[in-house]
Amino acid sequence: MKVMLAAPTAHAAWPQSLGSLGNDQVVVTRTSATGDIYVAGHYSGSMDLGSTTLVSQGLQDVFVARLG
Repeated sequence: MKVMLAAPTAHAAWPQSLGSLGNDQVVVTRTSATGDIYVAGHYSGSMDLGSTTLVSQGLQDVFVARLG
C-alpha cells in the first residue's frame, strides 16, 4: 500500500509505504487537526508499518496506524 500526502502543486510531498505482499486493505483514513494521518484496515500474513512488523494471528487481523 502507498499513502501519499499531495502538495498543492500536485507533487508527492510525503510518500509512505506500508503493508506486504499479502492481502492488505486500508478501509478508513482520517486526518487530525495537527496533520497526522490515521489509517485502519485489515491484513493477512505479516505487514510492515514503518519499523514495526505485525504478524497475523488468524485469517485476517485489523490494524490502526498513525502516520506523520
